[in-house]
Amino acid sequence: MMPFEKLSLEWFVAIKRAEVDLSKGKLLLIGPNASGKSSIIRALRLALGLLWEGDVVDLRLVNLNADKAVVRLELKGGAVELEIERSGRVVAEVVGEKIYRRETGPGSLTLWDPRDPELVSFLEKIGVGGRFAPVVLAVDDSSQEYIDLEEDEYGQISFRKSRFANYKPVGVGSELIVERVAERLPLVSADLTGIYVTRDGVRVKTGGRWMDFDRLASGYKKAIAYLFVLESAALFHELYKRPVVITIEEFEGRLHYDLAVDLVDYMSRLPVFIVVESHTMLAARAALSREWSVYYVADGNAYKIESHKDLEKADLFMREYEAYARA
Repeated sequence: MMPFEKLSLEWFVAIKRAEVDLSKGKLLLIGPNASGKSSIIRALRLALGLLWEGDVVDLRLVNLNADKAVVRLELKGGAVELEIERSGRVVAEVVGEKIYRRETGPGSLTLWDPRDPELVSFLEKIGVGGRFAPVVLAVDDSSQEYIDLEEDEYGQISFRKSRFANYKPVGVGSELIVERVAERLPLVSADLTGIYVTRDGVRVKTGGRWMDFDRLASGYKKAIAYLFVLESAALFHELYKRPVVITIEEFEGRLHYDLAVDLVDYMSRLPVFIVVESHTMLAARAALSREWSVYYVADGNAYKIESHKDLEKADLFMREYEAYARA
């Protein structure tokens, strides 16, 4: 069960004011370039990273037309609220039965140490600390984080964050994940029939012959990188019962649209929290049909899409339709 309920933002980067439902566990953000989609993802990652990774708070996150930005992440057992002032003052609160509050002024790098026993104890009480602390993975066109799991000779499984750099595997070593990815390859293409890992990287069987990962078509590489991210997250959740949050930006770039729809369908069945930034109405329609929370982001606001008719009223839909007619 995912512990997240709602994310609220005010004057955060490109967002003037937005409120986003997280309770379904799957969220897709659609909208034109520079509309604020990445700002919403960044706010979520900031709230999570502040708690569990001790991230630095960047004062440039305040919208140019305001003196203060506010981010509030509502959880099933409490809430996290962050105020960032242009002056350099930063205030953060974790709200449960009591309030854990920290404040810092100009010149400080981080607000608190996520290893602070008081904070850890507080987070455990509201259901998101200790062994229930979420693992956050970031995926975009330059780097794709995933959870590398390895089993030792005694059957003990350890994990660490690893990544694909420009879709090139770095540190892939888990047979557990590779087996699961191999089962999902037909989702990418019927021509892909096998995958294995060597010391030099990944090899994939395509068209009846084995090929180095680097020589695959760009779209295949991106889709397979997604499979590593998603299957590693699902396996980690099954083994440790900890929430996993995956944020995917530039989702459908390099992918055929039918494959993008198939990936949305596949992600819908995974027991992990997923946020996707998209630029195409087809991906948004696929997500809406599979009961994701879908928001159209424009002019510094986020508008909830409740139906396909709502989607068809969006300015971006009309622009796509007109562009198709002109082509």
